[in-house]
Amino acid sequence: AHRIDREVRARPAGDGAWEFECEDRRYGEYAFGRRAFYRRSASDAETYTFTTIKAQFAGAEPETFEVEEELPDGAYVEKTTWRVPRLTGGPDLWILPPFPDANDLISTPSVTRRTGPVVYGFPRMLTLTAIVEGIPDHFLLPDPYERTGDGWSVTTEWRRDGGDVRGTMTFVMEKTVFSPDEYRDLRRMYAALKKQASFALKVPG
Repeated sequence: AHRIDREVRARPAGDGAWEFECEDRRYGEYAFGRRAFYRRSASDAETYTFTTIKAQFAGAEPETFEVEEELPDGAYVEKTTWRVPRLTGGPDLWILPPFPDANDLISTPSVTRRTGPVVYGFPRMLTLTAIVEGIPDHFLLPDPYERTGDGWSVTTEWRRDGGDVRGTMTFVMEKTVFSPDEYRDLRRMYAALKKQASFALKVPG
C-alpha cells in the first residue's frame, strides 16, 4: 500500500555526456506527502527534485519535469529528464550511481545513545530500477546482493535486457517498530541501504 516504483533510464549521448529519463510512481503515504508538496507549490517541487538530482550527479543539467497528480490506482507520478555533460571517473571508465538515494528514502537515525524504540509510521516497499544503454557485451554484470533481517530485506539483481543492462533494487520493510534490543539488526538494515546508495556502476568512456 505504501511504496515507490521508480525506473531511471540512462543512455550515452556522445562526447562523454549522458541523458537520463526517470519515472517515479508513489503510492500510499509516499504519494500523499509528495502530492501535498506539489499542490502547495509546483515550482518548489520542481526545484527540490532537480536540487536532489544535482547532488547525485555533478554537473547535471535539468530538462523537463512533468507531474500526474493522481492516477486511477492512486499513484502520484513524476517524470523528469536531465543531462550530465560528463560523469565522474574516466578516461576509459566512468562512474554511474544506479541507486544514489537508496539511503535517503527512509530516515536512519543514530541509535548509539538512543534508549527508546525506533518507530516507522507504516510498512513500505521500494523498487528502484536502473536501465543503462550502451554497455558492451563483454562488460561483466555486478554481482547480485541480498541482506535480510527480522521484517526487512534488501535485494539487488542485474541482468541483460536486449542491448541494455537492467538493475533492480528492492527494499521491503514489513516491521515498523524496532526496540533497543533490535538495534543491531536495524544497523544491518541501514548498512545494506547505504551500500546500495554508494554502489557505482562502471560504464565505458
